Amino acid sequence: MKTRFTLLDAATAVAAVGVAALALWIAVNGPTGPVPVHFGLDGQPDRYGDRNEVAALLLFLAGLTAVVAGSMGWHAARSDDPSRRRGLRSGQLVALVSLTGGAIFSGWTTLAASGGEMLEPAVPMAGVGLLLAAIGAFLGRVGPNPVVGVRQPRI
Repeated sequence: MKTRFTLLDAATAVAAVGVAALALWIAVNGPTGPVPVHFGLDGQPDRYGDRNEVAALLLFLAGLTAVVAGSMGWHAARSDDPSRRRGLRSGQLVALVSLTGGAIFSGWTTLAASGGEMLEPAVPMAGVGLLLAAIGAFLGRVGPNPVVGVRQPRI
């Protein structure tokens, strides 16, 4: 059985540990007052929580990144089928970018708002749009594989 540790595996580990470290920092040193945790379409906070809620969300996303992207990398390293390996690595990259990007974006938006700096509604929408465009541009280049993409049975 071959074991291949790639740069993508290292990036997955660094991203999961980095987001977990950010979550722990927020839990210990984050804002002590109410923290906005949900925003309306107008960009204004419509629900408040405490720093532990934000830290729990980021810790969950770090764990999800480690489990989803890490397991895809683990299975890709042990696969003998090049098509399956390529599909698993593609899935690992998509999971890594989307989960880590979402975690960083959520933490940044919440911490900026808790400091009194309200973002224009266009900023979060543009950030989500760029994240989805990056994922879509990547998925458009992924060839046929058994893991990532739209799979339909032949009729």
